[in-house]
Amino acid sequence: WDESKAELAVIPAARPKAPAGYAHTNDTTPEILEAALCRAGGLVGVDKMFPDKTLSAADKLYGGSIGVQGFLLEAAARNGHHFSAGRFRSQHRQILQAAFSAADVGGILSNVQAKFLLNGWNSVEPTWETIAAIGNVNNFKETSFYRLTSAGTWDEVGPTGELKHGKLGEDSYTKRAKTYGELIALTRQMQIDDDLNALSDMPRMLGRKAALTLAKVFWAKFLASKAALFPVTNEKFNYFDGASSALSSTSLSTAVQMFREQKDSEGNPLGVEPAILLVSPSNEATADEILARVKQHRD
Repeated sequence: WDESKAELAVIPAARPKAPAGYAHTNDTTPEILEAALCRAGGLVGVDKMFPDKTLSAADKLYGGSIGVQGFLLEAAARNGHHFSAGRFRSQHRQILQAAFSAADVGGILSNVQAKFLLNGWNSVEPTWETIAAIGNVNNFKETSFYRLTSAGTWDEVGPTGELKHGKLGEDSYTKRAKTYGELIALTRQMQIDDDLNALSDMPRMLGRKAALTLAKVFWAKFLASKAALFPVTNEKFNYFDGASSALSSTSLSTAVQMFREQKDSEGNPLGVEPAILLVSPSNEATADEILARVKQHRD
């Protein structure tokens, strides 16, 4: 046998054998089960994730109230084995064997939890993405990133039309990737209690924790990196602190002026316009008031 034929023979044989039962009559599909679980869990935007026909079938078959037990019983029934909901506890092991005797059950659970996980991830504000760039690395070793820089201005072209070579420099930064993670489990207790949160709230909270972890790591690094973000060689152009730096119209005017007066390595203005006012939550109302006055003045 070649590799493909071996896989086709081994995988089905390795699956748990389901106990005897009764054939199921509902005309359901893995996608309908996914939609039913997402609907029952209150997934935001579920109407845009599945076709209308699939959602209608899920609502008709399960009425938006399918739980963990209902899903496992349905999965077992789809494999030809019917169990009574009233005997779920006493036949728990047999129901699991019957439900997971088909390959699509794990895929359904994975797809459903991934949707709730993404829902939780998107619930956290992504402010850091506005001021940062995302890079790729090949491993977990310390990696150098380079950014091309240019300084100076063009020289006048002489009568011969000869163009002089310009100069390009580079800034370098070192980074190291790290891994963060956490496990959740669909425990026996959750199945016996028919806890739908196991398929909705738990992955949603896990996704939120993932986004919070990334934000926490980023902002801790950002706030601790004054030396890297504001080098001493250019500090007089882009950094000031002390009592006079508290957010106000005056300090913002100073910051804007300093931003516009930044120079390259040859003393020429960078010519970059300030576009983002980054403040802490405690300064958000003050920032809104200042920007509103600036806009009113310009209008």
